[in-house]
Amino acid sequence: MRDPDALTDQLETDFKQFVADYVKGQMDQLGADEQTVVAVRDVSALYGFGRLSDLLISSAANLRGRMLIFFPGEFSKNQYRLLNARDGWSYLARPITT
Repeated sequence: MRDPDALTDQLETDFKQFVADYVKGQMDQLGADEQTVVAVRDVSALYGFGRLSDLLISSAANLRGRMLIFFPGEFSKNQYRLLNARDGWSYLARPITT
């Protein structure tokens, strides 16, 4: 790529919109309603390209049921870390620990 900054710009705008549109399309295709639980897995694929929090914010307006995210990270001292990255994932989260 001749202009590496262009990739960053695309990730900040185009990629975020692509992911949000994809999730919305999947929910629409499945006919999700107020009684639906939308389970999202493999969110670690976003690591390095975007933030899960951005996906949640953009998807919240289209979600009619509940969203369950299988979070590949750590839960320690009431903080969540995706792949040992930043903390602060506590919003309405409940851990399922073994």
